[in-house]
Amino acid sequence: MTIIQKDGEPTTPFNAWIRDVPGLDSREYSISLTDTDIWVHRFSPRVERNNGTRPLLDHIGLVEVKTHSARVPYAQRDTLDVIDKILRYATTKNGRRRPIKILDSRAGRPGCFRQVRWLGVHVIQLSNNRPDNSTIITWDGKIEIDEATLVRLLRFDLDPDYPKRELDTRRHHRRPARETHPDMLESMA
Repeated sequence: MTIIQKDGEPTTPFNAWIRDVPGLDSREYSISLTDTDIWVHRFSPRVERNNGTRPLLDHIGLVEVKTHSARVPYAQRDTLDVIDKILRYATTKNGRRRPIKILDSRAGRPGCFRQVRWLGVHVIQLSNNRPDNSTIITWDGKIEIDEATLVRLLRFDLDPDYPKRELDTRRHHRRPARETHPDMLESMA
């Protein structure tokens, strides 16, 4: 049976519909439908050796939020784990994150590429329903953090896998002679 929503928070009409349709019963059809709470996407400056910073790197991650100290149910945890492992497999080499190069499909950017780095699936548990009214905020079920640290994690100032470390955006190899990604700060101005 598809489980009934337990947290008492308002649901979307689509999610309510999913719970009411017999053809989507989780046990009968061996299906797990899960929503995602927050996709975080930040266009981050990358530190260059002699040129200061240059905006060349997109960071993206998924954050699941559980209020009132709720835990991630098994089916949702399993689905999120599969997503995280697939994306980490595609974006990791020799145990290190590496950006992947994708075609930039934004208007006015033909022939340009983006460098995107996956920063994982993470879970925030709040003792209440918002960070500013929660006495306990837990990151990935392991580390208790405060609201200011949560803000820094969501901005990717801190590494989501290692919340006590700054996120390293340095390029570890020489910059190519011809950068295929125009300066985004100029185009965003």
